[in-house]
Amino acid sequence: MTKRAAIYICIEKQSQIEEAINQQKIACENHAESIQLKVVKIYSDVSHSTTLTQRPMFQKLLSDSKKGLFDVIIVQRAENIGRDMLDVAIYKQRLMNNGVELVIAEQTMKASAEERIQESILELLIGPLITRLEEMNKYA
Repeated sequence: MTKRAAIYICIEKQSQIEEAINQQKIACENHAESIQLKVVKIYSDVSHSTTLTQRPMFQKLLSDSKKGLFDVIIVQRAENIGRDMLDVAIYKQRLMNNGVELVIAEQTMKASAEERIQESILELLIGPLITRLEEMNKYA
């Protein structure tokens, strides 16, 4: 069975928005095709350097991930999800808790062994903490 994928696109600046959206969309669609995923939804935000909690389509993506509308989220670069490895690890864990895998197209192609090890260590440290915080929020 083919996994369903969503694409998340985030553009920093209003200028050249259409070109930048198309570039990210094509890169993510090509990556989805290369790993045999079916793209079912595309989310996009113009961030203006806002946090992820202030990006309406990213919040919708998180909400839809809880509903099981897709199995995988593809972003072109890690910067679309967070400002640093910690942010990325936190959101990756939140998505994993919803049963959704995060795929970073450019990272998949370019990450060094050292970067993958650092990411894995962060995920091991962050995972239980995020899970516990989300459990506490359910009862708050």
